[in-house]
Amino acid sequence: MRFSLFLNTIASLLFIFLTNYSSAQVDYQSYYQKGKTQLANKDYSAARQSLIMVMQEDPKNGFFFPASYLYSMASYKGGDLKTAYTKISELIEKAKGATLPADQFQEMLYLGGVIAFESDQSLQAMTWLENIKGSKIRASIQNLKATFLPKKSLAELKLLYQQFSKDRILSEALADKMAMQQEISEEEQKLLKNIEFAYGYTSPYAKKTNNISTEKAIKKDKYNVAVMLPFKLKNESSAREVQSFLDLYEGMKIAQQDLESEGIKINLLPFDTENDAVNVRSLIELPAMKNIDMFFGPLYPTTFPIVSEFAQENNINMVNPLSYTPDLIEGKKNTYLFEPSYTTQAKAVADYSFDSLNADKAYIIYGTSRKDEIMANAYKKIVEERGGKVMAFEQIEAGKSTFNKIRNVLSPIASKPQRPKEGQTFKKPEGDTTSHIFVASSELAVAGSVISVLKTSMVDIPLFIDKDWLKFEQIDMNDFMDRSVFFIYTDYISPLKNDDFIKKYIEKTNLLPSEYAYIGYESLYFFGKTMHKYGVNFQNQLQKERFRDGKVMIGQNYFGSNDNQLVPLLRFLNNRLEIVNHFYKD
Repeated sequence: MRFSLFLNTIASLLFIFLTNYSSAQVDYQSYYQKGKTQLANKDYSAARQSLIMVMQEDPKNGFFFPASYLYSMASYKGGDLKTAYTKISELIEKAKGATLPADQFQEMLYLGGVIAFESDQSLQAMTWLENIKGSKIRASIQNLKATFLPKKSLAELKLLYQQFSKDRILSEALADKMAMQQEISEEEQKLLKNIEFAYGYTSPYAKKTNNISTEKAIKKDKYNVAVMLPFKLKNESSAREVQSFLDLYEGMKIAQQDLESEGIKINLLPFDTENDAVNVRSLIELPAMKNIDMFFGPLYPTTFPIVSEFAQENNINMVNPLSYTPDLIEGKKNTYLFEPSYTTQAKAVADYSFDSLNADKAYIIYGTSRKDEIMANAYKKIVEERGGKVMAFEQIEAGKSTFNKIRNVLSPIASKPQRPKEGQTFKKPEGDTTSHIFVASSELAVAGSVISVLKTSMVDIPLFIDKDWLKFEQIDMNDFMDRSVFFIYTDYISPLKNDDFIKKYIEKTNLLPSEYAYIGYESLYFFGKTMHKYGVNFQNQLQKERFRDGKVMIGQNYFGSNDNQLVPLLRFLNNRLEIVNHFYKD
């Protein structure tokens, strides 16, 4: 049935309308309870007959709004779309002038969006959904749009885009519809470029990818993978770093075994790069290198470009499993980052801030490392491209004055509350719900100062930070749990998926796997499956996949890109870390 896709979402929202009406007359309450029960039992006709008795604008009737909401729903579920659309429209108009809890009004708007889309009233649907601010049902709203908008005609999408050009899902649906045409006008080419610029989105139906897709897949019985890591470093102080690379390789070997059990043969060929450019050049000149199907590594800036140049010349795919630097893949169709680049991470945070929190004013604080500067500048650029406002953009060095500097930066939204005058009661200050804080720094002094300023101000403002902050023992976990703190957790390990890998790793090494072992396993497993599925020339096909479930991690997404677009954002909910941002699946 046409409403089945959203049945669970709508049903889960009903409870908001079912409480706190004890002061109403008994007759109203009786009819209301009867209609509610009939609706739950899917007797939609009877439910409407009962609920219409409660839809009287009597000052003593405390059930008018919830009954009207349920009547609209009963009409919708009963297939009477015309009545459902009329009643939900009337209800929303009346609710605008009433004093209702914000969440109740937003549920009306959501139901209105569903009914309007079903009634082919897309403009009204988008208008109602646009008015839902900071809602917990944001993922459901996004799913609703993603279901109906791609079905609309190109002309209708263009009209909607004129009013809702900042809506990501609408923009992507329009881009796809335009790209699928045989001929694209100059005006449409301009629109496609605008969407690509605003959202970093290139339609998989674009003509430039269609040409590549005609290439014949080159599949093999066994794939040669060269693992180019610095297994031995001359500097003894680098022992911990070397161990990380050994862990990475051990994870890859277990992935090799698991792939073979699935009929996918990978020939792992380890090469010690020693972080020596001369050594890498001698390795790359070996005749056998042209028989390599994929390079993993090298990792260092001195050695990576040497192999990258060779890989591009010989059309060999190359993966850097640990780097986040976007420069490594820029203009190189054969080179991949297993992790999301710093730019992609910044984009994911901006998308969540704008689309899920409706917080488009950014306070950006960043440290002195190159990583911090890349992240902060990328975030500033993306916020401005999306039409947001950068309220502060401040580089802060860790030191004695760190706290005071951060307090000054955040003072407009997190000032210290004044003491109440005699006879006054203390009132906790309210935070600015349209603002958020983005911190690109993993320095303890910066982290501690940001948390202290927010605690002192007693406001809860969305804060986006790196997962490394969880390692700071000096910060109480309750300070993360008690406020809206979101962790950028790029290599999040799914606790529901890793038991088998842990068992195999312990059997092989007598040690628990490190994060590098997980990355080594997941990266080889993913790209091994990719070569098996599409062949060694998998570039175009991989970029058409929106989401692939991970083996020990959450998953991967290389849609239209050469770095992983999946960036988990985690927050403490019910005293445990949970993913809050939505991942689109094919």
